[in-house]
Amino acid sequence: APRVADAVAVELGCGSGGRHPGSVGCGGAFLWEASFLPGVAALGLWWSHWQIPCSGGGTGGGALSAVGDRAVLFGSGEARARKPAAVSWGLDPEGDDEEGAGGGMGIVPEEDLVALRAELQEMLAEQDAGFTLRKDFHLLDAKATLALQYGPLVQADEALVEMRLILERHEERFPHEAGFPSLDSNEVAKTFIKSAALREFLQSGRVLSRSHLGTLITDDAYMEGIIFMLGKLRQYALRRATALDAQSVSLCRSYLVAVKAQLLGFDFRNGALRRRFDTVKYAEKDFEDLLYQLSLAVPTSIDGIKEVAEGSQLDEAEWKQLQTAYADLDERRELAIKHCRDVQKAAKQAIYAAQRGDLARSSTLIASAKEALQTVLQVGEGVLPALRGSTGALDGALEELAEAEMLRAWRGGGAGGFLIPRRADMGIGLLTAADYVGALSDFTGEVGRIAVEAATQRDIAGFRRAMQAVFAAHAALSSLPLHGLRSKLADKLQAAERNLQKVEALECDIACRRAANDRLPGGRYLDGGFSSKTLVQEED
Repeated sequence: APRVADAVAVELGCGSGGRHPGSVGCGGAFLWEASFLPGVAALGLWWSHWQIPCSGGGTGGGALSAVGDRAVLFGSGEARARKPAAVSWGLDPEGDDEEGAGGGMGIVPEEDLVALRAELQEMLAEQDAGFTLRKDFHLLDAKATLALQYGPLVQADEALVEMRLILERHEERFPHEAGFPSLDSNEVAKTFIKSAALREFLQSGRVLSRSHLGTLITDDAYMEGIIFMLGKLRQYALRRATALDAQSVSLCRSYLVAVKAQLLGFDFRNGALRRRFDTVKYAEKDFEDLLYQLSLAVPTSIDGIKEVAEGSQLDEAEWKQLQTAYADLDERRELAIKHCRDVQKAAKQAIYAAQRGDLARSSTLIASAKEALQTVLQVGEGVLPALRGSTGALDGALEELAEAEMLRAWRGGGAGGFLIPRRADMGIGLLTAADYVGALSDFTGEVGRIAVEAATQRDIAGFRRAMQAVFAAHAALSSLPLHGLRSKLADKLQAAERNLQKVEALECDIACRRAANDRLPGGRYLDGGFSSKTLVQEED
């Protein structure tokens, strides 16, 4: 195998301050010594041959540059001296020409990368704040629960006041649309409602009113918190049964029956609320078992129990409003999800068309997906935040559409001076940082498939162009603060890295086969190309 440079330096400069013109602003430099990489000479450092722009292009504009004395790209067996060359993104009609016809086109505008980094840093900050919020709430909830079960109640009141203040301060720092708080806020809100509802029961024997909680608490969180509280109510009833207080146990059971009767009026979809509702029947059975045990122990106490009037422990009109609001929200959400599926279907078909090279049909399907997305905005007004996060219907639709737009633009030679469109020009301007990162990662997978097709067709220039795009997309993702996020974003970076490794493995296979073909006397590929798996000796 040819001997590559003893040392290949890959410099990641800082904007225009890099050693080589157009180095990406990542900060720091890395040096790989050949002595520390056994087999490098055999495999070849292919990126030493081409310079990949990550963001921007031209002098000092943010291109990732790899430099070496000597490098091999699809070599004929002899290493060729190389110098830093201009970036090539175009298909070379002759296949082995290194410069191509694309000029110095970058993949992601620098302003998009800057905005993405800022948005992701904000996500990290909110995630860290959410961790602190949960930790503080855990301590306060333990204090409130202990005081509510064993006293004194004044400590529970103090903890509840502090819990609400912390929740309000968190929402002020990271505001969300009314009715759709962050995941952390929603989770701790359920904890707050659980303790507040138990405090209300111990004080008045009634269900905590929804109107007392304001807009900071969602209807779903309110109902989950009430159901969650029934578990703590079982603990209270058990201690009252130990004291042979049948009247209190009966009051607890009546409370549960009243809540259950209202919850049965909801058509819950599969999810956390439905699973939480399934626990109600187990709590009811426990209350009935306690009353049965008390009837055996002290029969006279059971006879003297005063029945609680049905519906007297909660505001039925308020619960009817909750049922109506939930049904309306659920109807609009389901309709919006249906149209999100239409967006995804059209976007997937647009990707398939772009893979086949049918750019006209791909453009038509992308336009159809955008129309469906406009319909989602119309029918889903007021529920769009519910389609993000845990459900992910809107997230998935936007990510698929952006991926289709990226692939269509790249197959067509770029958009606006870059390989893929600007972020603001995709997904009708609705892309979040998470949507964009996911689409860019999936884009590397689609381009990798095109690279395989180009290799099969012996299209070296097409293969190189695809590999450059995968490398540049991976470099852009690597420059973003994705590590440490709880979401799937870190997995998206790993997926892009795997796609790059697959293309590099294919490149290595191509280069080794061609090199071996040149060295064997009379050796040739059966089909005359570089992608055949069979190498034979010509017979005299």
